[in-house]
Amino acid sequence: MATKNKGQLRKIVSFIFIQLGIIALCLFSWGFVGKVSSAHFEGIVKVLPQSQKELLANSLNFYYNQGFAKYSRGLLLECEAETESIINQFSWFHRNTFTYYLKDPPAYHEILASTVDYFEIMDESKAKELNTYRLESKFIYWHTANQPSGYVTPKDKSDLLLSLVDFGVNLFVSTTSPVGLSAAAISLLSKAGSDPAKSMPAIVVFHKLRVQNMSISIAILTLLNLMFCKFLFRKS
Repeated sequence: MATKNKGQLRKIVSFIFIQLGIIALCLFSWGFVGKVSSAHFEGIVKVLPQSQKELLANSLNFYYNQGFAKYSRGLLLECEAETESIINQFSWFHRNTFTYYLKDPPAYHEILASTVDYFEIMDESKAKELNTYRLESKFIYWHTANQPSGYVTPKDKSDLLLSLVDFGVNLFVSTTSPVGLSAAAISLLSKAGSDPAKSMPAIVVFHKLRVQNMSISIAILTLLNLMFCKFLFRKS
């Protein structure tokens, strides 16, 4: 009897020990521990099933699939449901045109930090000190509470206004004059700037997909753990 009880205890201890490792591995793998780097970010996106990549790509294209943008910028700037395109689209929203071409793709944590700073949820310097999960949780909570609506971001509105000003100036003033050149330069710089607001739908979707995948991963590995422990100590 004592031997049998000892064998059962070994099964339980082994299962718990392995299970803790499984949970830690899944939490890290899906970006819920530490700060998600650019390489880790790319790895997570790469292993997503094609159906989930399509959902993520659609969320990145949200602002390009509405209204007039669908027939103009959306035709040129929309994201495709493949890893490199998804990473590049996140980077495009996060950086201005110049740094987009000069720097490597940013870390997901960096994208989150700039997004919460853009919406004035938290200062970017403080946001960078948090781990990715806590930072993402703050953003999701804010998004749920505020439910931002509309198909045009604040940057889109300012770009439209500056385009109208630029057109008006060019209509009445020579483009070679200081006033005309200044208006054109301001309009160009504005259009070349980043627009973190467009990352908002994708961040929400990316979080949901990772939670879903992590839950499935833990469930499958837990079942395998049970089978392994049962097989390992079947004679106990």
